[in-house]
Amino acid sequence: MDLLEQYKSDHPEAFREKPREAIAVDQPLLIRLVMQWSGGMVRDVRQAQYVLLGVAAVAVLAAAILFFNFLRGPRPPSPDKIVPIAGPAAEMRR
Repeated sequence: MDLLEQYKSDHPEAFREKPREAIAVDQPLLIRLVMQWSGGMVRDVRQAQYVLLGVAAVAVLAAAILFFNFLRGPRPPSPDKIVPIAGPAAEMRR
């Protein structure tokens, strides 16, 4: 009998599967979803709350960027792109 087999026979509790920490049903739905969908990376409620806080921060930042870009309005064309249709400037180009 090798050393590992002897240790297994002497200490069987070390090789039992540890029960997975069950996701409590009394937790909010978003917390449970984050914990389930993370693939085991988020292990407790506090980590799930931090993940949701980060998602909210990114969403607020994206909304602020979009909001302030729309407030500025369309940018005027550069002077190189403006083509005079009539008037003295149009006659000078010919």
